Amino acid sequence: MTEQTKLPLKTERLGALVCFRVKFYELDEFIERAYGISSYSLLAAQEWVNGSKYYVEVNVNPPSVFDTDKVEAVKAGEEVYRSLPAVMNDLARRGFIEAGIYLIDPYW
Repeated sequence: MTEQTKLPLKTERLGALVCFRVKFYELDEFIERAYGISSYSLLAAQEWVNGSKYYVEVNVNPPSVFDTDKVEAVKAGEEVYRSLPAVMNDLARRGFIEAGIYLIDPYW
């Protein structure tokens, strides 16, 4: 296990399908630790609504230039609109998280 994979992200595996449930605020904190940034808000980046349900399909395919730009901006501490899929795919390519479907229930 490398240093990169030691960052724990609490998830709940859902059956045979590679599907995970994660709390939005834990995902924010995980992204902040993984990238060494002081603040990330997926609620702001995605403009999600309280009490809704969302999913992100995460894979390890090569990124598009557009996604690379989003990830680099987030790493620089910028709040980037609709950046979460690009960020999560980057984290999977780097071995921080597994590929699969992540279910996220934003609430506050």
